Amino acid sequence: MNNQRINHPLNLKTGHEIAFNNLRFSSISLTEEGYIAAATLGQGIYTLRENGQWHCIGEGLPENTITYRLKNLNHTLFAATDKGLFYYCDNRWHKTEIQIPCYDVVYQDVYLTASTEAGLLCEISGKWMNIAYPEWITYQLFITPEFLFLGCQHGIAMYDCLTGLWQEFFLHTAVTGMAVYRKRLIGVTKHGKLVVGNLKGGFVETGFEDLFIYSLIQDQGDVYICTNRGLYRFYEFKNNLIIRSVAVGYAVTDIEMTETHILMATLQYGIRKMERTK
Repeated sequence: MNNQRINHPLNLKTGHEIAFNNLRFSSISLTEEGYIAAATLGQGIYTLRENGQWHCIGEGLPENTITYRLKNLNHTLFAATDKGLFYYCDNRWHKTEIQIPCYDVVYQDVYLTASTEAGLLCEISGKWMNIAYPEWITYQLFITPEFLFLGCQHGIAMYDCLTGLWQEFFLHTAVTGMAVYRKRLIGVTKHGKLVVGNLKGGFVETGFEDLFIYSLIQDQGDVYICTNRGLYRFYEFKNNLIIRSVAVGYAVTDIEMTETHILMATLQYGIRKMERTK
């Protein structure tokens, strides 16, 4: 993408506005064709095409659908929404068997796994089956080589891939997203705070003044923090985790990384981009 194809360009100190500063964006992804796809809180899903124009791709989605997460998985664009899980094919959205609130979907080995209001569901032989915690609200499955971590209404559940057993960490708050930085598991709570692994088998809740955290984005070994005040990034200083600003001045809900840029979904300033720096 180049600046000549951007609608309503507005150069600011920390980035560039692409479009739609009147929409509240919740998630952003890249389609299989390389187009930007961006979802809103009840105002539709849009794509930026080669001609530099934005198009609403709402056919098949119920009216006023709130999209929690857009994901391009196994060559297909998925939308996890308050109306269920949908996938995009042949210029329209198609519903899956999941028609309850779905908060995230991941591709694990050859299986799609969805975090929903009624536990963790997995698509097996074309059918969605519950595989864990059917009585719990689950928000995100985070996969590592040795463990599966599940953010849920009571905290974090951990699945040991060697023993095949689940273990629960009750944290008195829901954990809605997770990432790993320097071997520490970090979660974000529904109250916008952090829970950080203490390397002793437990977690410590922490937060930052006037900072509400929406999500954590893993980019290989780096972890970005989407907040009400901007985009931040984790660093380590003398064995302590600290954060540094990447882009501030607007609420960032989600990001997508390209080789050269960070694309940001915001609540007040549309879709923004900035060059990546190390």
